[in-house]
Amino acid sequence: MAFSNKSDDSAMSEINVTPLVDVMLVLLIIFIVTAPLITQSITVNLPETQKDLTIVDTPENHIVNIELTLGGQLTIAKKEEKQIFKATEKDKITQTFKTLLEKDKDVILVFSADDKAPHGDVMKIMQQAENVGILKISFLTMEEHP
Repeated sequence: MAFSNKSDDSAMSEINVTPLVDVMLVLLIIFIVTAPLITQSITVNLPETQKDLTIVDTPENHIVNIELTLGGQLTIAKKEEKQIFKATEKDKITQTFKTLLEKDKDVILVFSADDKAPHGDVMKIMQQAENVGILKISFLTMEEHP
């Protein structure tokens, strides 16, 4: 027989992990049972369609690049066409936006501005595009290198 020579007054230095494991197993079972009940799904029968390969309409055909420099020079370019304005020439810019929208209802403006360009100029140009009816505007940024 093996008896301990320790006195009964000393503190127990072992941790009993059995109750902890029991509680964790009970929680695991509860989560396994309730997880399927929490997720809700709706069965939807979607209509079937066929893609018409004869129509080639890519987003690249609708893109118009807009660049604003630090000096306030605004360049509006679509493929080979390029127009240069000053950011203060609101009437000419608005008319150009109207012309672009008349030619292409799905026009997408890709805006890039110098990081030191006045924020107000950028916002005014965006507002002019929105007032005309151009609602698709994206921003071109460059990844910052540390």
